[in-house]
Amino acid sequence: MLRKHHNPHLLPTLLGTIFLISGWLKGVDPYGTSLQMEEYFRVWGMDGAWSKYGMAWAILLCTGELFLGLLLVFGIFRKPAAWAVCLLMVFFTIVTGNLAFTVAGTAFQDCGCFGEAFKISHEATFFKNLLLLALASGNILAVRHERLLPKHGFGKWTALACLIFATAIPVHSALFLPPVDFLPYNRGTNLDGNPGFAVFNGQYEEVTDSLLNLSGSKPLAIITAREELMAEDWKKLGAFSTLAKQGDISLCLMSLPDLNERNTMETYYADEVTLKSILRSEKGILIVEYGIIRAKWNLDTYPVKLIRHATGLKQLAAWNSWIAYRYGFCLMAGLLLIGWIRKKEKQAVQA
Repeated sequence: MLRKHHNPHLLPTLLGTIFLISGWLKGVDPYGTSLQMEEYFRVWGMDGAWSKYGMAWAILLCTGELFLGLLLVFGIFRKPAAWAVCLLMVFFTIVTGNLAFTVAGTAFQDCGCFGEAFKISHEATFFKNLLLLALASGNILAVRHERLLPKHGFGKWTALACLIFATAIPVHSALFLPPVDFLPYNRGTNLDGNPGFAVFNGQYEEVTDSLLNLSGSKPLAIITAREELMAEDWKKLGAFSTLAKQGDISLCLMSLPDLNERNTMETYYADEVTLKSILRSEKGILIVEYGIIRAKWNLDTYPVKLIRHATGLKQLAAWNSWIAYRYGFCLMAGLLLIGWIRKKEKQAVQA
């Protein structure tokens, strides 16, 4: 008689992989996730203190999803992870059910489950979450006979490594901008002919083409700001002002109307959606060459000391354009390190 065999790790690995994908797609763009969460708080009447810390909530959500996904995939603290995932899926199912079957859903184009990578309808999201809730419930049944916590704290170092890895992903993107941008303004994007990109002068006449033409002869540095630039911000931008005075680069400010009116540089205006999409921070810098975005930085964290002359600026922009590849390498290295720690902990228990 044939015996039926099943892989006990298949279900948690499947659930964990889904959580990792969802958490990473949101965590790679925590700024966008925070905007989505602020919209939720507004619709639910919870704006104020809740929406004031939208970025913190976004990082917490992304870290939580990634951490639980890693615990499931690596088989660490299986029972607590199973219960946490199930409770989280109950919450997500209630939220998406509310969006799918009440008028609240009309306020959102998408629930934000997969960041900006792709969007699905509220109804599809709800039934997807029902399926995941069923899988999460099945995972609880699979670990019901296990101890709540493993003996002798087995897996604690792997869990700590998972937590650090999960936290680093959204925090890095919040500080240094998304290394992979699913909006139509990623590094390498040609702004010329981009239907969503429009810039206006002080008379509110569109001057998109003439602005991009400036980037054909020398690098164009565009300072973007959705808030008033302070004295310390202008001090950080001193290197760009010097380069512009020397004729090495073109320099301009792109902001919202009625903001930063006291500055002396050439100023252009764009709508808030464009400014939020083109740079995932309140203020930052774009380097555009021949109409193509070569580099972008968050003004709070950009490398001031490395920008000294035009050649150095081009080299820095070229280095910045490889950020996605370096980021991918760091992700793989982090996962391999977690796997190595997990292996060492197993060997220590078996010894």
